[in-house]
Amino acid sequence: MTEELAKEVKSRIYATAPEHFYLTERALQSQGPNIGAKGENLTISFLSLDRSELSIRLCRSIESAMPDFAGEVLIVDNGSQEAEFNALSAAVANSPLRFRIERQGSNIGVSGGRNRAMTLAATDWVMCLDNDIYFVADPRSGLQRDLAELGCHFMSLPLLEPDGKRLFASGGHLYVHVSPDNSISIGAGSVMRQSVAAPEGRPSFLGTFLFGGSCIVNRKSFIQLGGYDEAMFIGFEDTEFSLRLFRAGMKVGCFGQTFLIHHHAKPISPSGAAYDQMRFSTEILRQSARHFERKHNFAIWNGGVEEWLEKRRESLALDRPSSPAKRCPERNEERLARRRPRIALVVDIPNWAFANIARQLMRSLSDRYEFDLVAMSDLIELQANRFSKLGASKRLAQGRGPAIGMLLAASKNYDLFHFFWREDLLLLRTEHVAAYAEFLGMTAEAYEREFVAPARISTSVYDHLHSTSEALHQRAGVFNQLVRGYTVSSKRLDRRYRECSEIAPPTAIVEDGVDLELFSPIELSRFDSLSTREIVVGWAGNSKWALELGDYKGVRTILKPAIEKLRESGFKIRLELADRQQRQIPHHQMQEFYGLIDVYVCASECEGTPNPVLEAMACGVPVISTDVGVVPDVFGPLQKMFILKTRSVDALVEAILRVVADARVMRALSDENLKQVEKFSWTKQIAKYDQFFQTILAS
Repeated sequence: MTEELAKEVKSRIYATAPEHFYLTERALQSQGPNIGAKGENLTISFLSLDRSELSIRLCRSIESAMPDFAGEVLIVDNGSQEAEFNALSAAVANSPLRFRIERQGSNIGVSGGRNRAMTLAATDWVMCLDNDIYFVADPRSGLQRDLAELGCHFMSLPLLEPDGKRLFASGGHLYVHVSPDNSISIGAGSVMRQSVAAPEGRPSFLGTFLFGGSCIVNRKSFIQLGGYDEAMFIGFEDTEFSLRLFRAGMKVGCFGQTFLIHHHAKPISPSGAAYDQMRFSTEILRQSARHFERKHNFAIWNGGVEEWLEKRRESLALDRPSSPAKRCPERNEERLARRRPRIALVVDIPNWAFANIARQLMRSLSDRYEFDLVAMSDLIELQANRFSKLGASKRLAQGRGPAIGMLLAASKNYDLFHFFWREDLLLLRTEHVAAYAEFLGMTAEAYEREFVAPARISTSVYDHLHSTSEALHQRAGVFNQLVRGYTVSSKRLDRRYRECSEIAPPTAIVEDGVDLELFSPIELSRFDSLSTREIVVGWAGNSKWALELGDYKGVRTILKPAIEKLRESGFKIRLELADRQQRQIPHHQMQEFYGLIDVYVCASECEGTPNPVLEAMACGVPVISTDVGVVPDVFGPLQKMFILKTRSVDALVEAILRVVADARVMRALSDENLKQVEKFSWTKQIAKYDQFFQTILAS
């Protein structure tokens, strides 16, 4: 391998063993660690701006190379013209794989688009590709093995020239030059010499540079490191992020197997040529370089960069700049994008119920608002490491308080913070946020004046926790002073909060919704064979939700005892759980879960919606439920006969026996549910959220 290294690159030994594979989480599970054997935990993401033929070629290559790919392909459209967007949408509409297009209102740039993809992805791992790349082989088994064995959260992927034989790039390296005056310049490129024949069977290794346009990353680790600097353009954002990776002590893997071809054809449309002309503008990149140099005190602009730009322009048949370029397009695009109100959607964790709602909003309203998805769990982990190093006590450093302090310190960058979990707002004006203010060199009062008072904040109520008169009295400061307004998720909650004269009434009722594109029936003919097989009862959620207050979900005290009682009586039945406490099924795979069960049971003491009931109904599954949330509103006449009159084991046993006694009843319930759930589709609920945001932004 040494003779293949590019000039200036040296190799050294890295001691490893295949058995290191088993050091990773989930190594012994059926799907294996990291991305999953079939890519179950992987999102393939790329940006698309016009030139739909390139994006379509990439999509077709994924279908061809990995026909059983179990993850998602996420396309972030960066402001394509309508015809180009429609062509791409039509090309993937009937694909056997799962494609999702998230359309941005304008071009938010490469850095902004890649950062946005990380907030939109629903998996732990994301493969980022430029759309002028396409697959020629299936890399999944090798990627899963090498990510595990090397223990990497970041890995560059090699690229072949269009002939499929010679290397375009393999491995990533930060090149550093120290001048006699001790000034330091930095650049980045391939570890291996380019345009040589690609070797077969090369093992993966470690490097120092992450190719942003051809890499795989752990989404959570990427976010914790702050993502790409959106003030930088083409190439420099990769170098700057790689420098932060190096300083953070993070390993950057270099995948050995070649499976991607890089072929950036000359633009054929005027819009494509104009965009490339803009991307490769000398003045634009010089501004990016200056930003890099101010930030890190490293020189990054030199004659070699200008020579590379000239060659790039020639290869793409672009005009030479005849006059100084206009200001940096990403800066300009950022200014244009700010015409849309910028909203931080603050959720608890990135892959659970609130985040699913947030992604629906981002999917449907990004033409009206500029959204950022912010997970408190990510901020908590980031601040715990950050502030403990700065000397904070463990009690103050580890928790949600300083995390929310970090978030609101960015209040000048947002028009609105929407907190899906209202309880986080109780942390403001506490010693925990005061600890963060202290790290900023401010008093708690100064922090309040500078960041909290000007912030526009809203929240939502999705459950019945803390809804007693005493609890609402304790939260009066949140509802009366801190937030500009709030939503409740059901008529039942609306009545309860309006009954309390001590707090401001809800601004709007915005029920939870269901994605009817994601949730639809699978093999409903299974209901015809109930008498000859085992009945499957299903439940989904977090069985330990608010466990300190009791068994709110009823799994331990109602559902499991009922199933056990039926089994003891000789009834052929089993319980299938999608319990976050045991295994977390990705949201996009929950349709398969509902397709396995015959009846869905909600045994909760109280609920805001509950969302799994809507999802089960959308999949044509009959439901048995307690009288909670929107259940009376969404159920039809026949399904209402299976609302439990009492929340007890005996009542549930009786309802299960009654619902499965006749396949005709199951069929009728299935048909009724499919019709009833339509009024709770996200396409109908989105308009309510839009109106709510408009009201709050006008306040």
